[in-house]
Amino acid sequence: MNTRAKTCDITGRTIVMHIATLVFVSTLFVTSGAWADDFASDWQGTRTWLGPQFWANRLQDWRLENGVAIALAPNRRNAHITTVWVDANAPFELQTEVALGGQPAGNGSAVWAGFQLGMKPPLNDRRSLLVPRVNVRAVRAGVRANGVLFIENQLVREPRLRHRPLLLTLTCQPQGTHSLLTLQAKGIGPRGQTLAAVSIELPVSQLSGGLALAVGGPQGDASTRPETGPNQSEVEDVSDDSEADATDEIAADSADDADGALGTRAVNDSRSGNELQWHFQFVKASGDGIKVDPRRTFGPILWTQYLVAHGNLRMNVQLPPLGETDSKSVRLQCQRHGEWSTVATADWEPMSRTALLEAANWRELGDVPYRCLCYWQGKEHVWEGIVRYVDPRRPRMTIGVFSCDHGYAFPLAGTVQQVRRQDPDFVYFAGDQIYEVFGGFGIQRQPLADAMLDYLRKYYQFGWTWRDVLKDRPSVIIPDDHDVFQGNLWGESGAAAVHGQQQGGYLMPPEWVNAVQRTQTAQLPVGPDPAPVSQGIAVYFTSFELGGIPFAVIEDRKFKSSPHALTGHGRAITPAEADLPDAQLLGPRQEAFLSHWSQEHSQSDLRIVLSQTIFAKVHTHAGPNLLPSGLDFDSGGWPQSKRRRALEALRDAPTLMLHGDQHLGVLARHGVRTWEDGPVAFMVPGTANGFPRAWWPEKPGDQPTAAQPESTGRFEDPFGNRVTVLAVANPDRGANRLKLQQAGPDEVALRKGSGYGIVTIDREQHQLKFEMWHHAPDQLPLPQPSQFAGFPVVIPFQP
Repeated sequence: MNTRAKTCDITGRTIVMHIATLVFVSTLFVTSGAWADDFASDWQGTRTWLGPQFWANRLQDWRLENGVAIALAPNRRNAHITTVWVDANAPFELQTEVALGGQPAGNGSAVWAGFQLGMKPPLNDRRSLLVPRVNVRAVRAGVRANGVLFIENQLVREPRLRHRPLLLTLTCQPQGTHSLLTLQAKGIGPRGQTLAAVSIELPVSQLSGGLALAVGGPQGDASTRPETGPNQSEVEDVSDDSEADATDEIAADSADDADGALGTRAVNDSRSGNELQWHFQFVKASGDGIKVDPRRTFGPILWTQYLVAHGNLRMNVQLPPLGETDSKSVRLQCQRHGEWSTVATADWEPMSRTALLEAANWRELGDVPYRCLCYWQGKEHVWEGIVRYVDPRRPRMTIGVFSCDHGYAFPLAGTVQQVRRQDPDFVYFAGDQIYEVFGGFGIQRQPLADAMLDYLRKYYQFGWTWRDVLKDRPSVIIPDDHDVFQGNLWGESGAAAVHGQQQGGYLMPPEWVNAVQRTQTAQLPVGPDPAPVSQGIAVYFTSFELGGIPFAVIEDRKFKSSPHALTGHGRAITPAEADLPDAQLLGPRQEAFLSHWSQEHSQSDLRIVLSQTIFAKVHTHAGPNLLPSGLDFDSGGWPQSKRRRALEALRDAPTLMLHGDQHLGVLARHGVRTWEDGPVAFMVPGTANGFPRAWWPEKPGDQPTAAQPESTGRFEDPFGNRVTVLAVANPDRGANRLKLQQAGPDEVALRKGSGYGIVTIDREQHQLKFEMWHHAPDQLPLPQPSQFAGFPVVIPFQP
């Protein structure tokens, strides 16, 4: 890289020359033409959220206090300015006022504050810059905690500027293929003098890109991996978890400390953490090289998710962490006959940051435009969508099925655009909307308030990915194990996991679990047996009708028993030994609910059951090396007797079960008393697969299909459960070891078998069409959509 450095030490005899140089550069900048766009922060009040133009990493490490942005200072923290893009072919100026609070450990040389710029998104969608990425580099300019001013590796060591507020101004003046970048530090006040300056010439291509305020540490130091330690981001010890290796692999791939937009960073120079804070009074960006796109904001209404059931509309509105003095109220208005009227009002709940809007006696027989409104910072903010009417008289109804987004392909722009074109009537997210590694920072379990913010930052990625789909159609979203920060979840009816997740129960506090459930499931109707389980953890199993079809939502984790009594003995367990008589799958309450629901709808042409995972062990290979796998107690195939009891209740009418969880696409038919006498099961792969699984049987089953003769037919899983595999969507062989350093997010997602499912219910032909779509790359124009080999599959259902 060709760089020509010019450092300016404002001392002694050189002061006149360097100040004159600065004035000359400034004059060139000001007179170069009208500024195309300007950006200025508008920080007011006290709250966690920095505002709709910012994305903070991590959410809990940033806050506003009386209009001042304060960043804690562990490693790899930043606050991207989402609306700003830098074009270094034209001049621009960045400015912020910054001060350090606290004493750094050591000499403070690794702790800094200032700007990042020139970050290029790894995908076409610029939102891909918002999380740490592999091979994304940034130009850094700022001041270190020891008082050294710098741009990249160019330093001004004297005079030291520590322990005083500074006005930092970064100017860029293009000079052909390069630009002169100059950073100067001034004292605060009307008579503030220039204290130091540093300049460097860099290629224009290196400076163009995203933009951020920044506080950080040395590039590539050990603490760029997910931190551990008290009250810091911690990666849970899941050494017994079957998914631990893949989680670690993706975390290592994602943990690069360079970013891609104008962000603000806070980083410690030790992994134990210093009690440091950086205080930013404001940030400004101006000049012809600054491009501001106000459409790239996020909030204060982040997104909506809704469902119409039992004649009531329930709409869950997700908000950011607002302040105590911000308005608490959210309104829902609907447009009828060209007029808007308010149909519901609710205050947001302080932990989940959700507002549940309910409109009773909803009898609309057509699509209804809606808008949600909240008053924030002197202005009414609006989020709009359509309450879709799914007409039971229509001959066809389509359902989109999704699960398991590992986060590395965020924001799945190609897939989302493809889904919007396919326009499903209803969407179902079967769990693992987030993973612990989302955003590259691991997880934080305590204190409780910060743990909630840690989850919300991850869930906000899910919402920003899917909000344009969710706003215009009904949805069901249910949490799985990773959503509650566990590699596996054997819920033991809500017990506390005091001895770790392998012993069963929940690792996180009940109020946190309830808040997570509220963010995902609040739009569901209250079920027939709503009493909470142990610790006061709420339940959400329920039923509703959509498009004339009865649906049941069940929780196949919350009541399930732990297999710890069977494991750790150093010997193989036979299927008969595994079927413990007291072990639970759905638990008595859900079994009673499912039996009653099934009897109530025994005359229905079709019924649909939504749950997290398939009721069999339908993978043969798993793990980073995709080795043959045996008993999997996390699957819905265990305990066998309770699996049979649940499926027995569904034998009296055609039933379709929809699932995710296994990172593998499978269409199968359960056997209960004999072959193919149970429900049809459709399990979709992850939208961005992490932990690898595959269905590669040693030999075909009996009666295989012509489309996939090597992997279909009748099989008994390791627990002895009958399952007939009709089609399967496998990853590429060898993709389990594909690293993000070797290939981009799209290639990793494609080769690992990522994708989603579409189900079309054809009432006229009495048949179900199952489509399994590959992950759609974030390319323009979009490539021709493609399905996995063996799909689509059409099967009849009884009228």
